Amino acid sequence: MAPSVQSPAIVLPIMTPKRILIADDDPDCCKLLVLALQAPGTTLSVATDGGELLDQVAEHGLFDLIITDINMPWMQGLQVLASFRVAGLATPVLVVTGMPRADLPESIARMGHAGLLPKPFTVEQLRSAIAVLQAAEARA
Repeated sequence: MAPSVQSPAIVLPIMTPKRILIADDDPDCCKLLVLALQAPGTTLSVATDGGELLDQVAEHGLFDLIITDINMPWMQGLQVLASFRVAGLATPVLVVTGMPRADLPESIARMGHAGLLPKPFTVEQLRSAIAVLQAAEARA
């Protein structure tokens, strides 16, 4: 189920990331995330699978935040996150999933610079998850 959007634009606490990459194979979820994250000065890019996510990073450089689904075609979100960490990239990643597993929070925490948000979620929950991730980055 896709997240509910309560307003077309939100102001995120701390600092709105300027370049955000959204990766999800559900077009409705991508649209809702774009609507929720639109803000002046923010550039949003969308990928529909892990391969496109990697292509976007290769083409456009690093992003301030990546929001990725776990279950996607070609390369899953956790595989993408692991490949970033192996390459030494510390880009903050918010992992979203409609099928959370019991081991998922620990797996994501081990990779560092990442947070987890189960679907469905509200815009407020999205905002809070991004704020928590940014606060952790600020402390690092």
